[in-house]
Amino acid sequence: MNDYPWVGVDRWRNGEISTSLAGPLLVMLGFSVLLLVVSVPVMLSEWSTLVRQYRAWTVMDPSSFDPQLLLVVLPLIWLLTLKPLYRYWRRWQRFRGVSVTLDPYPGSVGGQVGGYVSVPLPWQADMPVDVRLNCARVSISGRGKNRSRFDKVHWRKRARAHATPSGRGETRIQFLVDVEDGLPSSDVEQKGSYTYWAIRVRLPGSDFDQSFEIPVFDTGVARDSGLRLPSGDAGSGFRSVRDIPGTVADVRENGRGFVIDLPPGRNGGLGTILTSVGFLLGMVAGFMWFQASQELTAEHRSYFALLVTTVIATGFSLFSVPLILGGLFVRTNRLTLTLEDDRLMIDRKAFGRHFKRSIGTADVHRLYKKVTAQSGQGAMANVHYAIKLETRAGRKISIADGIPGQENADALLDFLLDRIELQPEKADSPASAMPVPGWLPYALLVGKALSILLVIATLAAFVADFVFVTAVK
Repeated sequence: MNDYPWVGVDRWRNGEISTSLAGPLLVMLGFSVLLLVVSVPVMLSEWSTLVRQYRAWTVMDPSSFDPQLLLVVLPLIWLLTLKPLYRYWRRWQRFRGVSVTLDPYPGSVGGQVGGYVSVPLPWQADMPVDVRLNCARVSISGRGKNRSRFDKVHWRKRARAHATPSGRGETRIQFLVDVEDGLPSSDVEQKGSYTYWAIRVRLPGSDFDQSFEIPVFDTGVARDSGLRLPSGDAGSGFRSVRDIPGTVADVRENGRGFVIDLPPGRNGGLGTILTSVGFLLGMVAGFMWFQASQELTAEHRSYFALLVTTVIATGFSLFSVPLILGGLFVRTNRLTLTLEDDRLMIDRKAFGRHFKRSIGTADVHRLYKKVTAQSGQGAMANVHYAIKLETRAGRKISIADGIPGQENADALLDFLLDRIELQPEKADSPASAMPVPGWLPYALLVGKALSILLVIATLAAFVADFVFVTAVK
């Protein structure tokens, strides 16, 4: 077994780690050149035809639109690629030599991840700095052309960061972050599914926003950084509950406890996406149901075609309805968390109904945050969190969800940890395995029955079509 797996890995060599800015530039350049190569010959060879068709469409007969006119869109799309191409080129030209130096090297699970980076931008007093440490899990699915990759954020934490002048018109950014125990180490071999760690350094108000893949390992000994940063540095952007926007959470304290109100729409972007996808699938389902009805009333119907369209319509309907309802729930649900004396009360209002539960604070063993949704990939992803409670008996309950951004989730979690005394010991009788819901065996039975009926219906449709065709002949 290799006790030092990070040694000899090129991308981590010598503790100075750079990132490739050429990749996005080359992709955008290739796309722009492809559009140019395709659109120029088309425009030169078909220009007179396109002008004639355009005049006929706009002057003579507006209903005579020729789809060939859409070729004009190609050079317009090419023009739209020039701005991002220039932006990628400028970033590559200015920041391609930027690297991050770690201290300790490698970063330590259960210890600290620290380091510094020099950015070729002039230093300014009170310069805002945003540095985040990310642990992400890559999942690979499919093969060949159908192969896809998804980077899910497993853990994220904002670092304490400090910017100082570095000479030659540069800014030196130091960062330091404590890492929890129990997190996975970096995978040296990045094949199949694997874990990687990345530090994202961003200077709001500038175009510097880079992510560096770094080695973080559990060596069995927690290692701390030798860096010493000023405490409470305003540039790092840490928040308290007073800084949380009212659209995310409204926190009120009183003599007997507190009230945290998480209003509707706090996770509205995800709700809109779910609802929109659900409506699109619903439109496909509606079209397939229409096709099925047309096939059913046709003079020479095909029972197999009728079966196929009905099955497709049913499948899309079964997907669209939960997505629409889920999207509406995410957009409209309100969650109120109240601590009154020694009781923690959770009240969720959705679809005009209240769903309530109550827990004694003497039964709270652990409070923690968990990533529940993300848009984007890896270190650049926008992440939504839930805050969960674990009882002494091992039950896990969501007490706050739909929280956008790590700073908001951390502020709420710190607030709760300061006001709820955790019970470190489990109950004397540990919780048994989660009981199987009573409806689950019946659901499995219904699924098997439907599968058998679908096979029988397929065979019957083949036979019916065969008999009908034979009778016609």
